[in-house]
Amino acid sequence: MADRASGTAEQVDDGMRDELHFLILHYLSSTPCEGATAAFAREALEHGLLPRRHDPFGQSHVLSYQQCTNRFAHVEPGHLLQLLERVVGETPAGRHLTERGVSTLLGAGPDSLLLAPPAASPLASPPSAPAATAATA
Repeated sequence: MADRASGTAEQVDDGMRDELHFLILHYLSSTPCEGATAAFAREALEHGLLPRRHDPFGQSHVLSYQQCTNRFAHVEPGHLLQLLERVVGETPAGRHLTERGVSTLLGAGPDSLLLAPPAASPLASPPSAPAATAATA
């Protein structure tokens, strides 16, 4: 496995991916899928997919799932779901979907969280005041 360069954008992306893998694994641990949880924990460790620690010599070491749960004890198994709910509620695309009564992370097309909400259309804007006519003037 390639060493991660210090301070690069790729390292930030890798760090977030590692945290996402931990959050997925932590969420999975709260389900009845014990075999899947064990398999994912094993594979994540084997492939270096979990968060890392740095020793005093600057070397990076992948943490095991148990080490992650100890280090991030404040993170509950439902943390990933809470983050997703917040994203849906606080992003423009999420607010647009919520206003329309759509509640899904898997939407496509106009129901996708990855698309920006459409610009206000004339149909969605409040009606303007009627123009004065010659009869009322």
